[in-house]
Amino acid sequence: MKTKEVKILLIDDNPDDRLLVERALRKEFSEINIEHVKNADEFKAALQNCNFDLVITDYRIRWTDGIEILLMVKKQCPDTPVIMFTATGTQEVAVQAMKLGLDDYVIKSTKHFKRLPVAVMAALERAEERRALKEAEVRYRELFKEVPVGLYRTTPDGKIVDANPALARILGFDSVDAIFDSNAKDFFLDYQDRVKFLSILNRHGIILGFETRLRTNAGHTIWVEDSARAVRDERGEIMYVEGIIMDITGRKRAENEMKKALNQVEETLEGSIFTLSNTLEMRDPYTAGHQKRVARLSVEIAESLGLSQEEIKGLYYGALIHDVGKIAIPAEILVKPAALSETEYNIVKDHPAVGYNVLKKIKFPWPIADMVLQHHERMDGSGYPDGLKGRDILLEARILAIADVVEAMSSHRPYRPALGVDRALEEITSKKSVLYDPDIVDICVKVFERGFTL
Repeated sequence: MKTKEVKILLIDDNPDDRLLVERALRKEFSEINIEHVKNADEFKAALQNCNFDLVITDYRIRWTDGIEILLMVKKQCPDTPVIMFTATGTQEVAVQAMKLGLDDYVIKSTKHFKRLPVAVMAALERAEERRALKEAEVRYRELFKEVPVGLYRTTPDGKIVDANPALARILGFDSVDAIFDSNAKDFFLDYQDRVKFLSILNRHGIILGFETRLRTNAGHTIWVEDSARAVRDERGEIMYVEGIIMDITGRKRAENEMKKALNQVEETLEGSIFTLSNTLEMRDPYTAGHQKRVARLSVEIAESLGLSQEEIKGLYYGALIHDVGKIAIPAEILVKPAALSETEYNIVKDHPAVGYNVLKKIKFPWPIADMVLQHHERMDGSGYPDGLKGRDILLEARILAIADVVEAMSSHRPYRPALGVDRALEEITSKKSVLYDPDIVDICVKVFERGFTL
């Protein structure tokens, strides 16, 4: 049942038949308005404003026939459904009428009066679907025209079959029509990008956020982001490529400027770190190169552990200045050619905390201050300054601790000759799990077995 009032134009010479039709329909429709049309003038008047939802017509009418009625309705009110309800038509008439747009053909008989309301309901529903589809198409076309991003449809070989004004503007054309003389493949600055684009689309049927450079109609180079889908036929072959293009030239320019700025910041940061490292080595010539060698070994270990490039970079910088706190230690202690007294050793033990205090206010993108603070902590808690244990010690600091010991034992010091790499590796191996992280110890040993040299 329809809750909305249905207005029907009923065209039939026989008043009895019109009455039977009206009775049949009123049984099924709660809200119905049936206008009886008895002559040509009434029919022409009704066609003036198309103010009806459906037409039911007989085939044989004194002043015309059902085919002519159908043609006039479709010309004046093309979206209005028409049903032919007749006892005088033929199969040829029915076929001809259906080809001309008739919605249904119902034989006029007592038995078929029951089918008429069903045919009316079906025709009204189809008409409503057609109207909704047409409205959706209109909205789509309006959106297609007004949306600020470029929309397109092309064939796989690049022929442009549809485009919107935004795409024309992006590609440097004065009008949409002008773009149809071009081929999509000709806009790609690097044709291999086009090959890659189609390859991904062919494999996956969709591609999102594909960035490439295009050459506009005016010869300018622009960056775009292209998202598209493949429309395939029943055999699975691509018929069309439909997509959205956004001009991201401004964004790319901003990204490049940001990269330049970040590179400058990193260069400044790196320069500051090297300056700190070199300053310390100028005060302590006996440990000249120590921090650089520790940094090299730390990086080798970190790469074998599978750390990310960003983590390795932070570890490298941390290793370069891990002894920066020694800047506060008197030079005579640093270069003393004999064993340190307990007091002197306690002064030396302050250097991780001093280094931390020097670095903690610098906003590094890595935990460098904590690396420096913890590089003398030990797995069993016997280290300093805070007696941290096991996994409470930063991973980078655990790497630094081992690299620091191996380099220090392998090199000459004022108070003793160099002990060599083999002795250093024996030391960390014998103390692994007690003082040093066992996994890092094993990797450090393998690094030297592969031929690494300090």
